[in-house]
Amino acid sequence: NYEKDLTVLESSMKELEARQLKQKEQLDLRLITKADLLKTEYSILELESQITGTKTNLDIAKKDLKLKLMIPINEDIVLKDFIVPENLTAGIEFDKDLDVALNNSLSAKLAVNKVDYAAAEKIVARSSLLPQVDAFATYGTSKESHHFDNSFDNAEWRGGVSVKWDVFSFGSTIDQYSVAKNNESIESLNAELTTDNIKLTVTKNYRELIRLQQLKNSRNKALEAATENFNIDTERYNAGLISTVDYLLSESQYRQAAVDYNSAVLNYYVAFEKYRSSLI
Repeated sequence: NYEKDLTVLESSMKELEARQLKQKEQLDLRLITKADLLKTEYSILELESQITGTKTNLDIAKKDLKLKLMIPINEDIVLKDFIVPENLTAGIEFDKDLDVALNNSLSAKLAVNKVDYAAAEKIVARSSLLPQVDAFATYGTSKESHHFDNSFDNAEWRGGVSVKWDVFSFGSTIDQYSVAKNNESIESLNAELTTDNIKLTVTKNYRELIRLQQLKNSRNKALEAATENFNIDTERYNAGLISTVDYLLSESQYRQAAVDYNSAVLNYYVAFEKYRSSLI
């Protein structure tokens, strides 16, 4: 965005500097007054300040990007331009996207997983309240025998059930079960809150995307109008039909419209990526 703004500002600077040279010639021929030239020089000085500020912001942004990407500070970064499609919302099916976010997003899956884990913990805690029943079976000749040798012929099956029950530890186990049960309820409520938050976030991001798409389109029209108006005013100024003030105002409006459009395009693209991220 800073690079795009810098391109607009430097283009305006070339325009004003060319205008300044022409005005100096016109002043020598007494076709304009000194005030007209001073107004242009003032606009140039103001524009120089904007260019300096934009270059500073651009340099800081690049250094910040290097730090985030762990790129050596002395290495150059060349940003490649890319085209943002006119209508990013054309391929969006909001209802389907919302359904995907509610069922397959990371937040939704984590919420369900926490509920399942809490339910499993409750089952484990509840099992400690119940008797532990173990079945056992043996096969052999371990019984007392009146025969001289124990063999397969006189072996037999023996089996039964073993029951263990910690009757006197109900206090602690009941507390553990109560905690586990409460945790399950809490995670269930958190899952509902997560669902509500997903709905709210996806809906909000989608509506913001629609708003910024409309804003981008309106600022594009404003830029087209400002460009056309500036071209006309340039011809009118060259013909002596408008004042220097009117010309400089038209140029300033065109420049601002271009900067505003660049900002709108950037915000529009970021909003689209933010919407997509809320589905993951």
